[in-house]
Amino acid sequence: MSESALLHVALVESTKVTPVSPGRWRIEGRGIHEVIEDPHPVVAGVLERLANGGASDAELASLAYTSVDDTGLFAYLGFMFHLSSVCALRYTLLDGGRPIAELRWLCDGTALDPPRVEHGVRYGLSRFAVLRREGGSLVVESPLGRAQVRLLGGTAALAVASLVQPADAAELAHRVPGLGAEAAVRLIDLLLFGAAVSTVD
Repeated sequence: MSESALLHVALVESTKVTPVSPGRWRIEGRGIHEVIEDPHPVVAGVLERLANGGASDAELASLAYTSVDDTGLFAYLGFMFHLSSVCALRYTLLDGGRPIAELRWLCDGTALDPPRVEHGVRYGLSRFAVLRREGGSLVVESPLGRAQVRLLGGTAALAVASLVQPADAAELAHRVPGLGAEAAVRLIDLLLFGAAVSTVD
């Protein structure tokens, strides 16, 4: 069981970021067609990483946190919120280097905060959650949510099925072979953003 969970942030396949000239970037995709001129250095760093396949959420956030002033953090947060609001980002959960789940916004997305999963709180599958096939993946979504979570392997599918019986993140990691404790927290968090799970008393 791996304890190394990572959330990789990348553009959805229909969105492209390309440098036009020094200090100018073009973003094109469904719902977004714009040119960004002279972005804040933090935003320029994010654009460069997204143009090259993305980066971990921690790497992207570190660009903002190492900025010399607060304008870098605010520029980063505003830009990530903007890309999420037009559904241009996807968040892939990797556990020990294996992709196990991916969150995609369906409409009016928001930047993912640090995990909202609370220690010791039990989460169960929502009665509104729907599991369906899309291409070669299983998708979990809810009419109450604005995002869908694609299950990219048997580990995530088993974890979602296991949440029919509520569990906290530690219990879930113990129940599902091959699911690390940190990955269990991040998976529940993605499912919370998709409104596919809720807290259980």
